[in-house]
Amino acid sequence: MEQHDYHRTGRDPVVEPWGLLAGTLVLLTFALPALALGLILARLTRQHAWSLPVSLGLSCLAFGLTWLLLLHGLEPLMQMQLGEIIREVRAHQADVLQWNAARLWATTWPIWLRTLVLVPVVAAARTLSTRAHSMGAASLHIRESHRLRAVTRAQAQATRRLRRKQRRLPAAVDGQMVIGVPIEDEANA
Repeated sequence: MEQHDYHRTGRDPVVEPWGLLAGTLVLLTFALPALALGLILARLTRQHAWSLPVSLGLSCLAFGLTWLLLLHGLEPLMQMQLGEIIREVRAHQADVLQWNAARLWATTWPIWLRTLVLVPVVAAARTLSTRAHSMGAASLHIRESHRLRAVTRAQAQATRRLRRKQRRLPAAVDGQMVIGVPIEDEANA
């Protein structure tokens, strides 16, 4: 029986800049239309209260459908597309005008069509990130509007109480006018 010695190398897993760039390029390569349509959808539905629950519900369906697509042929298409891109980069490097656009498009559009199911995922992520960033200012606005409503409500209640008291009080006590607070007699004080 073999014994394996697994140990940490001491390096913490840190996202390297090149890894972030590679991940961004992969996302743009595989799902550019889904990203664009998801951002547009999030922008169009951000004012509606139902946008987040609907996006999250559709995201669950989208993850399931994407998993099904991965099991049934999406992965080989992605490998073929990456192979074509690598072949063009090796042959022509940064001279994008020399790349075979027809061949790249033939390998790209089937993936883009299949990844359109990720539109609700992008919309939900964008809605969640927007709400997280705007909650500071939004919560301040909400608290201020609640405070203003409470002040207005308290002023209205004070006015109503004052009107009720004015109906019950006599116009004068010991020859002095009553404004709102009963005046006590100096002899009793």
